[in-house]
Amino acid sequence: MASNSRIQFKHPVMRPNTKYDENGMALPVPASVILNVSNIDDGSTQVVWNGITITVRKMLGLEELPQFISTVLDTCWVGEYYAKEMVDFVLRCAVIAMYSNVTLPDDSEIRYKILYGTDLYNTVCDAINYDQLESLQKSINMYVNSVL
Repeated sequence: MASNSRIQFKHPVMRPNTKYDENGMALPVPASVILNVSNIDDGSTQVVWNGITITVRKMLGLEELPQFISTVLDTCWVGEYYAKEMVDFVLRCAVIAMYSNVTLPDDSEIRYKILYGTDLYNTVCDAINYDQLESLQKSINMYVNSVL
């Protein structure tokens, strides 16, 4: 392996539509493919919830991902105690705040009733990129379960 400085795995994950060299290493992505990334629709869409039109962003930008995660993790501190039981509620608040144009009331009890007593959260989630949200949830849960 001295001539090849790339790390090789015994069982590489072979992805469909990816070209590999004779050693099983993925070949570089052609520039024409990279340029087409600008055609990915990461914009917003309109959804109707209880007769109200809501604008929902399909994806957060790369720079916003750490902000989303830290918002959820930091909000769950109550003095010296980390309220793990609040993570799902705070995550739902962050999804509504960062992915939609809905402004939830300041009162936590009313927020709770809206987020768990209606289908607002599910309506917004149905319009956003599932893979991104799932990745954010996994990152948050991994941190909460391993560090705290």
